[in-house]
Amino acid sequence: MTAHELKIERDRLYKMDDVTVLTALVYGEAQQQPRLGQVAVARTVVVRSKTSGKWKPSIRGCALQHRQYSCFNLTDPMLERIIIALKREQSDKNGSKIWERCRDAAEEAIRDKPDTLKLLGEPTHYFNPSIVVPYWSRSPKMTELYTIDDHKFYQEAT
Repeated sequence: MTAHELKIERDRLYKMDDVTVLTALVYGEAQQQPRLGQVAVARTVVVRSKTSGKWKPSIRGCALQHRQYSCFNLTDPMLERIIIALKREQSDKNGSKIWERCRDAAEEAIRDKPDTLKLLGEPTHYFNPSIVVPYWSRSPKMTELYTIDDHKFYQEAT
């Protein structure tokens, strides 16, 4: 896919529902994570969407906000994989098991179940330290919450 085609396909996400966009994000950022890690990644979007000012006030807007989640960056190779998987899901009623797991995690994060809230809290950020240690992780505004598999989760003070 050319860069132009990728941009056109990525921009179609802006017209999709929150669950589909959040599923695509979990697919791109955490498909290899255990279920709890997938829900925690999705949870960062849900928490951000409810935090006024810094992030967009919707799940879709927050997930697709410029340079917030690397899987939606045009330079990230995962974007093309997300688009291919999304097209396959839209054309095949059975769908893939991986996509279904990602959708289940996205839906659980959106539901704000008390058990999930108690277990995961209000993470706003995460990263994989084997890939990158972002500058924001050293900010005094950040509190490290927990690690799930190879992702570290943080909460930013508001």
